[in-house]
Amino acid sequence: MFWKKGSAFKIDAFSLKNRILLSYIIYSILLLSFAFGVSYFAVVKIVSDKNENFLENEINTIKNIIKKSKDENLKPSLAQEVITEAEDNSNKFYVLILFNGKNYIQTPGIDFDNFAIKNNIRSENNLFKLRINKKILLFKTNQFFYKTNNIEIISVIDITQSDGLVEQYKGILLTSFILIFIISFFFINLFSRKGLQPIYDLNFAIKNTDLQSFNINLSSKRKWPTELTQTVDLLNKMMDKIEHSFHRLSSCSNDLAHELRTPLNSIVCQNEVILSKKRDNQDYYDTLLNNLEELRRLSTLIDKLLFIARAESPQNSLERQVYDFSLDLKQLVEYYDEVAEDKRINIHIKGHCIVYADRLLLKRAVGNLISNAIKYSESDSDIVCLMKEDAKYSYILIKDEGIGIPTKDLDLIFDRFYRTDVSRSRKINGFGLGLSIVKSIIDMHDGLINATSQEGKGTEIEIRLKK
Repeated sequence: MFWKKGSAFKIDAFSLKNRILLSYIIYSILLLSFAFGVSYFAVVKIVSDKNENFLENEINTIKNIIKKSKDENLKPSLAQEVITEAEDNSNKFYVLILFNGKNYIQTPGIDFDNFAIKNNIRSENNLFKLRINKKILLFKTNQFFYKTNNIEIISVIDITQSDGLVEQYKGILLTSFILIFIISFFFINLFSRKGLQPIYDLNFAIKNTDLQSFNINLSSKRKWPTELTQTVDLLNKMMDKIEHSFHRLSSCSNDLAHELRTPLNSIVCQNEVILSKKRDNQDYYDTLLNNLEELRRLSTLIDKLLFIARAESPQNSLERQVYDFSLDLKQLVEYYDEVAEDKRINIHIKGHCIVYADRLLLKRAVGNLISNAIKYSESDSDIVCLMKEDAKYSYILIKDEGIGIPTKDLDLIFDRFYRTDVSRSRKINGFGLGLSIVKSIIDMHDGLINATSQEGKGTEIEIRLKK
């Protein structure tokens, strides 16, 4: 239907099919009107030129007879020409020849004294058409001087039949126009539905896809037209991203629940035990101290989550400045030096670079990387902090000789709460938020962060910032 369902005669302007049909209606009317118009006016021109040329030739013939005749009495020769032409012509032909304003020769069958005829002749209109007594007559006049005579020739042809044929042709064109338009409209409606069928199929495929399991692969449902192939591919990629995000969210929720439940359960259990019977003051003190430690752990977790949330907010603003990062890196190494010495880890600083960044945030990001490097490094190993730059970017690299990261986990280490199986099995403390915070900070700077690693040999994390 061309109108919107449920509201009769109301066109749905947003329907692609209706837009195609409307475009077809406009263009077909213009093209058919142009084609039929040209055809009609061409026929009219041909018929008009034929009739006008006939009258012109007759006038020239009569003029030649008058000019070439040596006899003073021109009536016999002129009458013969007029009668012969009238008999030979299928259309009725009439002529009036005036010498000095007086009738010289006149063919019967037409009243040249008719007011309309006289009025048009006086207006010096040398070609005109009149409808007289249901006849359509075409007049052509010519006036010239010969010797001492003012001669006027009025030739007339009955064009009722030819005009009737032209009108019939006009009617045929109009009928053909309507029939062609209706038939082609029917077929374009049919073909547009068939042409748009892949879009309907795509909508149906999406509607009937199992969204619970995110098992969506539109490419496997059918072979799509070239115009829809890219759209289908983009939909597949989008659903893959949604599936990945959904699993990440689910995993994040589980990990968050676990991280919150563990200290809360510990606090509840300790309180239940200490309250089960009377205790001395030292027991109460120890319990409160343990509770305080767990609460601080919870507070740290919440602070980190809030920081990530603020970092991902579009309203977040940076206080960027251009400065030498070498000084900040030296301060960070000095801060973590005591922790590193406990594991006999040596931290080395190499190179320097000028950065354009928020000083506090970048310092926190690199601090997290150094802390992670110490946490996952073996004793008696080295950590290298390398700085370098080129014309476009500044680079900060933190390389350790730690336990390394499995290849399958490299793309996931920046996810919230993600911890590798190795770190879990070794019971290394942490929430799995450190690298997520680093990634959020670097994203705020429109920078890039990349990790490369080999199990048992160590990990290298590179930060790249635009200057």
